Amino acid sequence: MINNLPHLFANPRALWLLVALPILGFLGAWARKRRRRALAQWESRTYFPPISPAQFPWRILNNVGVSAGLILLILSIAGPQWGQELDPALVPGRDLVVLLDLSRSMLAQDVLGKTSPNRLGRARDGLLELADSVQRTGGYRLALVVFAARATVVCPLTHDYDHFREALLPLEPDDPFLEIGPEPGISVSGTRMGVGLRLAVSVHDTRYRGFQDILMISDGDDPTHDDEWRQGVAAAKKDGMVVHTVGIGDPERASPIPLGTEGKMVFQGVVVGTKLEEKILEEIANQTGGTYTPARLKTLPLGQLFQERIEPRPKKENQQQFLPVYQQHSAWFFAGSLLLLSLEMAFTDFARGRRTLSDL
Repeated sequence: MINNLPHLFANPRALWLLVALPILGFLGAWARKRRRRALAQWESRTYFPPISPAQFPWRILNNVGVSAGLILLILSIAGPQWGQELDPALVPGRDLVVLLDLSRSMLAQDVLGKTSPNRLGRARDGLLELADSVQRTGGYRLALVVFAARATVVCPLTHDYDHFREALLPLEPDDPFLEIGPEPGISVSGTRMGVGLRLAVSVHDTRYRGFQDILMISDGDDPTHDDEWRQGVAAAKKDGMVVHTVGIGDPERASPIPLGTEGKMVFQGVVVGTKLEEKILEEIANQTGGTYTPARLKTLPLGQLFQERIEPRPKKENQQQFLPVYQQHSAWFFAGSLLLLSLEMAFTDFARGRRTLSDL
């Protein structure tokens, strides 16, 4: 039975809280006894008529209700689970690493998103749609890598699509914990697409070569113009990975880059502008066998891109690698606990008017 606890409860260690219930019951009885003795010292015993038999059912119901309610509450914390449910990990799929440009140029407001009024908000909206499409299909693992002057992994490959969404929503270029800005004397400022591509390649699981894709979302605007992106293309081609690119922003008219709450980025007295540079994104896709999607000022069709470009490709079988997933039933135990404790409070209020000092 003990060996089955990890299967019956998601958090079996919480069951140790059951040990505290007898201790709490003993302390409650001891406190009630001391209270009665203290009152007896101050009041005449004529004020303590014997407890009538009709009062015992209320006392018993009160104790049983509280005990049962607390037991159900502890069981709900332990996470009771039974009955296996379909795990999307058991469905054949591929691994998809999303590579998101998080340089300051993505804050340009030539396009507006629902989550924030800039290119980044539009990209975030498209990625949320992508996560929904992947979740409906099942089987695919998603990862999220962000880059600017440096790159970092904010979500490793996972079937937990909610975790992917949670990692995506708070992303901002100014987040110091991401550490994607330039290192003094080591990295240069700019949009280091090659750095991002190399990290996206390394995030992939080497066991599944041939079942891996990279989806890169960027405005392609790298002010250094040093063709650094070719190093990332070489890494992707070496491992046989297809890179699909999506361009976001206005390719015709440059937009200022916001700085702070109301300012704009200025260099040598001139406001810095940014526009969508499609040539680099097209080259990255063409050289790796992927496709370029010119979203520009339109909504990012990432769900459609997934269905048309990625989903039809060969899928890996992964049924042997995952443990069964059990259905969670904590809500039922929590609801039962809430009901019993609420009834106990109602009975206490109802009987309070009939309670005598001898009941204390």
